[in-house]
Amino acid sequence: MKKILTSALLSATILGAGLVVSSNVKAADKTPDPASTTTGVQFKAGDEGQIVPPVDPTDPTKPVDPIDPTDPDYPGTGNTGNLSIILATKAISFGNDNVITAGTVNLKADKDVVVEVADVRGTNAGWDLSVKSDQLTDGKTNTLTGAQIGLAAGKNVVANGGTSVAATTAALADTTTGAVVLKAVKDTGSGINVNTIAKDGVTLTIPAGIAKADVAYASTLTWSLATAPIA
Repeated sequence: MKKILTSALLSATILGAGLVVSSNVKAADKTPDPASTTTGVQFKAGDEGQIVPPVDPTDPTKPVDPIDPTDPDYPGTGNTGNLSIILATKAISFGNDNVITAGTVNLKADKDVVVEVADVRGTNAGWDLSVKSDQLTDGKTNTLTGAQIGLAAGKNVVANGGTSVAATTAALADTTTGAVVLKAVKDTGSGINVNTIAKDGVTLTIPAGIAKADVAYASTLTWSLATAPIA
C-alpha cells in the first residue's frame, strides 16, 4: 500500500512538472502581438475667393512685399481665384513723335510687358495664357490696317525661388490673330509664374503709307487664362 501511494505521488509530481514545462514552452513560442502607427496628410486647393498678391517684376525670384496696386506701370489686377492673372502691365507706348517715312515703320515699346499668373489650385493640371488685340484705331475713321504688334518669347520664372517647373513661353508675330504665349502643361506652372517680355521684344510694324499725322491710334492687348483639364 505504501509503495502504491509513493508511486502515485511521484507520477503526480512528474505530471505536474510536465505541465509547468509545457506551459513555459507555449509562452516562449507565442508570437508577439503587432503594433501599428497611423499616419496621414491632407491638402486643399487655394481659396477660390482669394487675391494672390503679385511680386516685383524687376526681381521676382526673391521674396518681396506685394506690389502697390496703385503702381501706374505694374499694378495688381485684383483678380480673385486660385488660378488667375494677378498682374499685367497697365500701358505701353510706341512713342508720340514718330516720323512718317516712305517705307515700313518699325517701332519698339517704351517698357517691358509683364504678366503674372498664380496657380494655387493644388492640382498641377496646367493652364494656357493667350493674348489678342484689335487693330490700332483712333476710335473714329482712322485704322492702321495691317499693322502688327509682335511679342517675343518672354523670360518666365517661378516667383520667390519656387521649385515648380515654369510654364513655357512662345513668341507671337501678330497679336491681332491671338495665340497662347504662356503654356503650362500638366505638372508645370504651379505657384506664381512671372513672364517678362523685354521692351525691345514688343514691336509695332506699320506698312508704308498707312499712318496719318496728328492721329492718336490705340488698341488693347487682352490677356486670357484658360484652365487645362486634369489628365
